[in-house]
Amino acid sequence: MASFHACVGLLALLSIFFLACSTAQPQQPTPNISATVSAEIESRLEAIPSPEAAPTYTPYPTHTPYPTPTAPPTPTPPPTNTPSPTDTPSPTSTPYPTPTPEPTATPVPTPTHEPSGWESTGNWHRDLAYEAALSVALEEIGFKDKPAVATLDAIPTGWAADLSLSLGCISGIGVTYLTPYAFEVPSSVDTYIIGMWNDKTGAWVVADAEEYRNPVITDDGWAIYITNNVQVRRIIGLLHTANQNRNPDLVLNAGMFNSQNEDETGLWGEFDPAGLQDALRYLPCF
Repeated sequence: MASFHACVGLLALLSIFFLACSTAQPQQPTPNISATVSAEIESRLEAIPSPEAAPTYTPYPTHTPYPTPTAPPTPTPPPTNTPSPTDTPSPTSTPYPTPTPEPTATPVPTPTHEPSGWESTGNWHRDLAYEAALSVALEEIGFKDKPAVATLDAIPTGWAADLSLSLGCISGIGVTYLTPYAFEVPSSVDTYIIGMWNDKTGAWVVADAEEYRNPVITDDGWAIYITNNVQVRRIIGLLHTANQNRNPDLVLNAGMFNSQNEDETGLWGEFDPAGLQDALRYLPCF
């Protein structure tokens, strides 16, 4: 019995002890970790400054393509031009005389009266005016020799009569002159030609025509003069050919022109050298 009371008393004491311990240390609430972390993240995000807004992108205008070019039409080649006496000399082909619609208005000089000793049986005449002018020029440079000049005038009724052709002997040297009746060689002239022209075919006789570039002009600008021995002999040969010619379609022609400008017709002359032997007898250097 005493043991029972002892056990009951011990249990009572234990109950009091546990009750005292329970009162001295109250239970702590369980922390909410997830909420704490979320709050921390939100506070840090709020501390980050907001970035400035980027400028609004303005798109470039839409490229407008160029229109597709239209292919040019294929040109139709011009018809082949057949040279004729009415054509103008061009720098890419052998020039030929260009007839004027009417005979030149420049009067053809009347042949000077021939002194005794000149046997004139044709179209040549002794050119006293040329001889006098050359004598003065020669005396100024110390020459005392008397020049001799024979001139062939262009046919007045021909399609062109702009030039005269002269042969001269100066101090024993053979010289040829092509002189405009206007006594002025155009400044654009860079070529002269002399040869046989075929009126029927409308072309030069190739074997009997010669073209020369860069002619020499007299100091006064009156004429083209030729002293080159080869060219002078060639001209004498053409005069012989024309003098012996009996074909009415062939005629001796001479001209001066600008080979770089086909719009310039130049100056031309048609000649009949009948009486050539009269001139050559008077000119011993030939």
